[in-house]
Amino acid sequence: MKNKMLFIITLLLCTGTAFGQSNDQFATTLKKWMETSGSMNAFHASIAQTMEMVKNMSPEISETYLEEMKKELSGDFLNEMVEMLVPVYEKYLTIKDLEAAIRFYETPEGVKFAKSQGAIMSESMLIGQEWGRKIGEGIQKKMLEGKD
Repeated sequence: MKNKMLFIITLLLCTGTAFGQSNDQFATTLKKWMETSGSMNAFHASIAQTMEMVKNMSPEISETYLEEMKKELSGDFLNEMVEMLVPVYEKYLTIKDLEAAIRFYETPEGVKFAKSQGAIMSESMLIGQEWGRKIGEGIQKKMLEGKD
């Protein structure tokens, strides 16, 4: 009986360790993909933008404090966020998928694509806002016409 329990405990520990290593490998690969695809730059830009907003809203906060917060957010908190994203990406992608995407982003075309993403997203958001405004106006117009 003791041998069976010892075997089961050992099996569970080995399974947990193997799963943790796989998860660590996935997290490392995901982080590399985020770096090569430009996603990590977007997170850093978002952190910088947030710190700028805090500075504007609370000018009494020292520049030193803001820099410390920026470093903290760009370090441990960013790593924590990547760890939190692992299950989402793992649900839909394999390590092989991420590695293939990394290979693309390491090509000249991939580098260009990654560098262009920010500008494309900014312009696309403006177009989306305009489109949403037009749809809203169209719906409002139809609603008013229906009241007659």
